[in-house]
Parts: sequence; C-alpha cells; structure tokens
Amino acid sequence: MKWLSCVLIMNIAGITIAFSETPNQLISIPTDVGIREVEVYGNKFWTVEDGIYQWDIRDMSKKKIENMIPSEMTVDQEGNLWVCEKNYNIYMWDGIEWNIMRQHDPDGYYDYGSWLTIQDSTFDLEGRLWYSTAVYPLYYDVIEKELDMPVILKNMSEFCGSIYSTKSGDIWAHFYENGVWKYDGSTWLYMGLKDVYVGFDSIEEFNNDIWLGSHDGLFRYHENQWETYDVGSENQDVLVCSLSSDDNNLWIGTTKGIFRFNGESIEKVIEYNVSPPDNTTDVIQVKALYDGTILFANRLGIHKFQYDTTSAILSNSSIYSLTNLNNYPNPFNAVTTISFNLQEPGLVKLGIYSITGQKIHTQVSGHLSVGNHSFIWNSCDEDGNAVSSGVYIVHLIAGAQTVSRKIHLIR
Repeated sequence: MKWLSCVLIMNIAGITIAFSETPNQLISIPTDVGIREVEVYGNKFWTVEDGIYQWDIRDMSKKKIENMIPSEMTVDQEGNLWVCEKNYNIYMWDGIEWNIMRQHDPDGYYDYGSWLTIQDSTFDLEGRLWYSTAVYPLYYDVIEKELDMPVILKNMSEFCGSIYSTKSGDIWAHFYENGVWKYDGSTWLYMGLKDVYVGFDSIEEFNNDIWLGSHDGLFRYHENQWETYDVGSENQDVLVCSLSSDDNNLWIGTTKGIFRFNGESIEKVIEYNVSPPDNTTDVIQVKALYDGTILFANRLGIHKFQYDTTSAILSNSSIYSLTNLNNYPNPFNAVTTISFNLQEPGLVKLGIYSITGQKIHTQVSGHLSVGNHSFIWNSCDEDGNAVSSGVYIVHLIAGAQTVSRKIHLIR
C-alpha cells in the first residue's frame, strides 16, 4: 500500500493552521482541562472537558456545544449524542440542538439523587439506554421515556462498573464484588472473574468473543471459558484502562501506551517512555474508527493517528515529553522562553505561527539530543521585525509526533 502526503487543517481553540500529515503520524492536541470521556460517530467525536465539545475528526476542529459536565455520554445508531447528569436528567444532541428526554423527579422511585453515580452506558438492540451505577444497572426506555431496572439478583446491590451491549443483544456488566454477569433479556447469568478489577469502558466484543480489560491483564471469553493474555513484558506493570475494536484489531489502552491484538498476538503500537507520578499519560479511552484512524485521550489531551500495518510502528514515542511543550511567561511582553523534553534524539522543527497559519519565525530546524531544551523567542519575525500583540501558535514536530500550544504576546 502506498501513501500520499496530505494537509492537515488543525484547529486549536478556534485557530486554524495547515500542517502536513504523514502515515502513522501522531497528532497530539493538548487541552486546558483534562479529557474525561470520548464518544465517536462517523467523522465526529465528542469530548467532556470543561463542558461538551464536538470535534471534526478530519481537521480536528472543535466547538463547545454545552457548558454542562455530564456523568456519562453515549451515541445511538443514528449518531445522536445522549448525555446524563448525576440527577438523571437526560438530554439528546441531534447535531443542531439539545432535546430534553427526561427531567429529574424528586418524588420518583428511581430518582436516587447524586449519590447514585453513573459509571458507564450503552444502547441495546431494542433502543434502550443502559446505565451502570454505584448500586446496579438501570435502563432508560427511549420510547416510553421511563427509567427502569431489570430483574435484580439477590445480593447484587453493589457497585456496577463497566457495561456493554453485544451484537446479539446480551448485556454484559461487571460488579466490583461479584464479578462479570450477562443479562439475556430475562435472566442474569454469572460468567466468572469475581476477584478481577475492571475499569470503565473495558468490555468489548471482537471476533465474536467478549474481551475484558482489567488491572490484572486482558481476558477473553472464548468457548465458554476465560483465557488470560499478558500485555507488555514480564517486568512491566501494565494496567488495561480501555478497549475498542475495528474489523481487524482489538485496541488496548493502558497505563503504558497503546497495544493491539490482531487475532493472533498482541503488539505494542505506542509506548510511553515516561510514567509521571500523577498518571497523566494513562489512557482514559481509546476509540477505533473503521477507516484505520485511532483516537485516544488522557489527561494531557486528545491524540490521533492513522494505523497502517505496512508502515513503521509508532513504538518508543514520547507522548508525555512532547505534551510537556511549554513557555514562560505566558502571557509575555517581548520575550518568552519555549521549553520541551525529548526522550529520543532526532530531527526537530519548532516554529511560531500567526492565527491565520502564516509562519512568523523558525526557532529550530535540525537534530537535537535527548533531554530538556529551551529557546528564547524575542517576538520578532524572520526579518527581525517586531510583531504586534496577539495570540500566536508554537508548533513542534519531533519524529512522528506533533504538538501545538497557544501563546499570548502583550506589548
């Protein structure tokens, strides 16, 4: 397979700049507030940050569509975004406006209050919206507009985490003290793994098997029994945080990077060379699109790459170091120091751009060694002329990765 270079139109907080994009290049966009959740449909995806944002995956432009920070969100088969607040107000975004689907009733039987925290959600084949909560699963009937619960097992009134609807219509859910259970529409069946800790968004169907990611590794339910898969090396403590799949691969988001299972073996696609103590690089969610695009989010921002098995694997990449791109002071008057860290030596390009995408100044274009680097920009263009006050973009390319940052010049 041959790839042609193309142009990526990147929008950062409403500022559009054009950069070239190559196969397998990792595009990283830092966010001011850590991303809590990601949902994808077609060429759109949504993130929860300091509100709800809608993105266009083609040019990575985004717009804020709501100030609310929901407890959980999911997408139906028609591409509508459903969000639920902690008091069980349910809203639906149809791409144009918000629709109120359910309002909190203080006297209602299922209006438990904010203590019944929502953890995960999924749509079943009948169009019901299921929620896992701090007590047990609930479902919202979209047609009847009623919140209800399935038959509850004895002693099952405890924390329900990840929940997932399969192609056949079964509901799989994990309870933190009672393991994995399957609901077939009338009965809950115990499926095992009682002593395994499972995170949110960590159940996925791939190749007609159920996969489960946990702090104890990766599990596969195949031919009525669980199989265990190791992720990472023997001396590496890897916790699985999120799962997603496309036609050919199961994608595995972990505390050490992104892995994939191709039906035969697990391989590393992106590795974190740095593990900060505040867990900022832990993958919150990974999402696979069927055109080969992979999205994943952590507390540093949103990341995108186009995976191609014929191209080089994005191993040993330093997401943490590149997203550590910084400048001080900011805002600044006349002079600011731009700094970043490299975990591997290589070719680096660092430039300053206007909000219209015009290159103002080239700071670096050459080979740099491993370690911390800093460069002073004196707010002048390539010809030495002082530029006016305003917002500028620092754009860094190091190897296969790209990171940008807004800076504010105030004279």
